[in-house]
Amino acid sequence: MSTPLARRSIALLTGSTRTPRVGPSVSAFIETVLAPKLEESPYTLTSVDLGSWKLPLFNEQVIPAQLPADDPTSGYAHELSKAWSKEIRSHDAVVFVTPQYNGGYPASLKNAIDYLYHEWVGKPAMVISYGGRGGSKATEQLLPILGAVKMKVTKVSPALALGRSMGSAMREGALVEGQAEDWLKAGVGEQVSMAWDELVGLLEDIPTSRL
Repeated sequence: MSTPLARRSIALLTGSTRTPRVGPSVSAFIETVLAPKLEESPYTLTSVDLGSWKLPLFNEQVIPAQLPADDPTSGYAHELSKAWSKEIRSHDAVVFVTPQYNGGYPASLKNAIDYLYHEWVGKPAMVISYGGRGGSKATEQLLPILGAVKMKVTKVSPALALGRSMGSAMREGALVEGQAEDWLKAGVGEQVSMAWDELVGLLEDIPTSRL
């Protein structure tokens, strides 16, 4: 009898925190696209919504990179920092879902990354952006930041153009009816699936004992 593969958790990290916001709806679409990939696989996709974490601007006295690599959590002074550390440590890879604000990714996402260091190191990551034209500039700026914390980032980075949902996304934090179908017709589903396969490939190259 073959030994069952160990379960591995992948975080679906929604990077927007504003109200109203369309980020959770974009993440829900991604979950729907990836649902067939997750069936009978050793991977779980767990929602991590920055909007519910309410992290203040980084306020730790320590430099995260100087904490012990095997247990950085205990080195933080604030309980919320410790909880954030534990959350990211509990996942083996991360899918970042980011909007594009004024040609870049949001400060809330940079702040969340800066809180930690060892918790990110070595983990596979993929970036999915969204915006009026897809938000690719946000991805371009985020990639070197993920490289700085030594994440292994996929080459495929899907970009979801809000198109006719742009107005409702900004005013109400909602997608218009039929937006998901528009994305699928535009090939976004295939792009997300390709990026996922690449992410899983990176994850499979890392021994479970190192995660």
